[in-house]
Amino acid sequence: MKNNTQLWSLEEINKDSWDVFFSKVEFANLMQSWEYGEAKMCEGLSPKRFLLFDSYNNKRGLLQV
Repeated sequence: MKNNTQLWSLEEINKDSWDVFFSKVEFANLMQSWEYGEAKMCEGLSPKRFLLFDSYNNKRGLLQV
């Protein structure tokens, strides 16, 4: 049986880094923007932003949680 385990890692990033990578996203929407996360702070939330890497250290995506 083949093991297809994919390991992922995250790196927390700042606004400057987010803006660089976000500008490369092909199908982005407002709810994925840094500004949307900032707006959610008025609801008592504390957004965190991450760059997602695959097991080969390739940059694969952005996450805002």
